[in-house]
Amino acid sequence: MNPVNVYKHFTTPIGHQIGSDADNLWLELRHRWTDRLETVFGYELERHGSGNINKEHPADAPKDDVWTPLSGITQSEHRLSVGANWVVIGKYSLYAEWARVWRRNLGNRWDVYEDANEIEAKFLTRIPW
Repeated sequence: MNPVNVYKHFTTPIGHQIGSDADNLWLELRHRWTDRLETVFGYELERHGSGNINKEHPADAPKDDVWTPLSGITQSEHRLSVGANWVVIGKYSLYAEWARVWRRNLGNRWDVYEDANEIEAKFLTRIPW
């Protein structure tokens, strides 16, 4: 194997966390109401094509071969979220978030859908450097 064409370290893709043949759009609006209360509204779209990181590029491919992003059937996930962060004492805070998620073409298969609600709660602390 040519080390130049290595895209994984064992089973983990090298590069961005969403992997290959994918894109991501992320928008977040924050508003701080007081020094202790902040609300967060977010939208995220993540799409994955049918491309496979384990499939090697053909050795006989022409030099001017063009790669098409989001190839094949595109799997998509839309996430709309609302959250709040409350500073409890000093550097400690509580974060809660509700998200509505719409997934389409799961597993890169046509007409395989999933809709879900997700609730997340976190206890956070800031580490002074």
